[in-house]
Amino acid sequence: MAPVFYLKSMMSGLNNQRIGVIGLIIHAARHGGKASLPLETVDFAPLIGRTPEDFGRLAFEDVYDLSILNAGRVGGYLTTDEPKDVVGLDTCFAQGQTILNEAISQSTSAHTLAKEALLAIQPASIIREHAANIVAWLPPGTMGLQLRIERDWHEYLMKKFGRTEIEDTEPFITVDAQKIAAKVARSGISTDSLWLCCDEADLIDSLDDIRADFRRHGFKVFFKSDLPEELQFPEKRLKRAFLEYAVCQRLAGYIGLSISTFTQSLWMESMWGGKGKSHYIYNSPGPTLLAR
Repeated sequence: MAPVFYLKSMMSGLNNQRIGVIGLIIHAARHGGKASLPLETVDFAPLIGRTPEDFGRLAFEDVYDLSILNAGRVGGYLTTDEPKDVVGLDTCFAQGQTILNEAISQSTSAHTLAKEALLAIQPASIIREHAANIVAWLPPGTMGLQLRIERDWHEYLMKKFGRTEIEDTEPFITVDAQKIAAKVARSGISTDSLWLCCDEADLIDSLDDIRADFRRHGFKVFFKSDLPEELQFPEKRLKRAFLEYAVCQRLAGYIGLSISTFTQSLWMESMWGGKGKSHYIYNSPGPTLLAR
């Protein structure tokens, strides 16, 4: 009987969870077995003072679309049989991240399976419908911009580099919204409307100041809080993250950080899904965005 593998934990952010599931599928395929998807996932957010018991649980199918996952070749590696072998999320994430990065230039059966799995791990239908309604509300041609300037990012940069501004070497890193706006403006992108992806509750700068920074460079920006009441985001953080992701999937283009799994996953989906969206990196060195 073929072994059945199961993820020990889903205690991580959205795209780390997705990459972990891909790693689980690849692990199962490499060991001649099948993967058993979790019944629940974790509404994870690394907030200060929280313990594992404080995180909410969501039914896996409330976040992820099982009908897409179970279709095609990926579905052939999934099972509802009782799992026997438990694999840690860290192990699965490492395997998933490695094979996805390799799949950019390699095309073995395992790499193709990883590509198909990434394209199959999609939001539940209600999240996709919500995202489509938000995109319809935004001005035509709006692009997404990952504005990574939140308080937790300041703290991470200080801990890792001892500073929050690294402009003289690669990677280019800044938490200054005006500098990011200037770099985007110099790149001549084909829109003046930007959907800003950020955690508004954790911003150090005010929304009005950020709007002014972008307005100086000719951009009109939209935050989640700008949406009308009927389009407001759900309360659960994991669903909010996947809704934000689904919005960016549907926009005319995207600008992000190469060191973000959110950005990397969007780029890979655009490349492997044949969507051909404009995709840029703003943490590249130099005065303009890196076009991918």
